[in-house]
Amino acid sequence: MTKYDDGDWHHDAAEAAGQPIEGAFTHIGLYIGWLIRRSFHQREMFTAEDVAAVRAGEMTGSDLADEVDDKLVSDMLTDEGRRFTDFYYSTYLQDYNATFATQPEYGVVDDATSYARIAPVLDRAYQGWVGAGRPDPVREDPDRRIETPEYARGPGVPDTMTPAELDAYMDDMVSRTVIHEVRIDEIEPAHEAPELERLVRDRLGVASGDVGSTTANRWGSSKLRRALKQLGVRPRDATVVSTIVGDREQSTMVAVYALPGVDAATLETWFADAIHRPSPRPWQATEVGGRRVLVADGRDFIAIYWAVDGMVFHLGALKGVDLTTLVERLGGS
Repeated sequence: MTKYDDGDWHHDAAEAAGQPIEGAFTHIGLYIGWLIRRSFHQREMFTAEDVAAVRAGEMTGSDLADEVDDKLVSDMLTDEGRRFTDFYYSTYLQDYNATFATQPEYGVVDDATSYARIAPVLDRAYQGWVGAGRPDPVREDPDRRIETPEYARGPGVPDTMTPAELDAYMDDMVSRTVIHEVRIDEIEPAHEAPELERLVRDRLGVASGDVGSTTANRWGSSKLRRALKQLGVRPRDATVVSTIVGDREQSTMVAVYALPGVDAATLETWFADAIHRPSPRPWQATEVGGRRVLVADGRDFIAIYWAVDGMVFHLGALKGVDLTTLVERLGGS
């Protein structure tokens, strides 16, 4: 498998540039959107619904960031797509920067306007590659030194590297940012919405250190970002408070999404696709703890959510866990 690009490689550079974290994936998302529209994707990698939505312009390639783990890899592509990407992807990054040269680095938004600008560039590159007889990439001199990309620069990093040195450096940089075998109770949560945290703590009766909060752009869910885009809410303006209550088999994930100014009916509609549904069946309306909620009952897991003006409450647990008390405690105001 070849990894062509990884959103993790660009996160630090996006933050340093003062741009939204999702901007680190935009160039990858636009490329994935083009691959899907041109049928250069492996069908097993994407659901038929997502493919149809991308082709209809209802979703973008960036909306699939979670599904591809923020990466562009050869296993996602047909043989034609892989051969073309092998040949072209390094040039694509140059073409992308030239196409959006007037916009801030990592400030491009993956939307219909941006796609309309980059798609003809990709089409011309593909047609040129086909017209040239579908050549393989030029074999590089392993000792050739290339300029270190902006996103990889930092203290002690040389200005140039061989391709192998750059690959090794990037893999090492990413590996040092990944948390391995860390228990949930060992992770120190962020606290960006103390007032909303206090509301959740008081209603659930949990300790202050067990509740965290962050903005939606740092929450790391492309499904949530997609819903926010459709709602016209910037990810930085939405807040997510989360905690886990209970022990072992009785534990329940609790998340509260704050989206000021959005009414309950609208939130209920759009969050049907923003929350993980542990079953292929649609959400079912029912009553729990005297409140109307939407339920998805999977083989091993159950998820529920309900909305009030400006807020969505979301619970997830193993089947058999009684969520009535938590629903009653959280309420809806």
